[in-house]
Amino acid sequence: MKETSGYKGWWPMKVFTGTGSDGEPQGQECFKSVVDGKLVIPEKGWDDSPPYPTGDLASVRYPSDKYREGWERIFGNGAEK
Repeated sequence: MKETSGYKGWWPMKVFTGTGSDGEPQGQECFKSVVDGKLVIPEKGWDDSPPYPTGDLASVRYPSDKYREGWERIFGNGAEK
């Protein structure tokens, strides 16, 4: 099971940017989200930190339809009568 919460939700990677004058492959340091595959290239490379903890947004941002239906069945629509 891969960890998706906190900063462990980011993989440090290198993006291929071409080859140098000597023919060696060149790359730029970046982070890739394990939740949605989003690539982020910070200015300082791996010395910088990923933009946000992925787990915090992943659990709040995308509630399923079943979750919403269950919420309404249990708690109602929130309007007091």
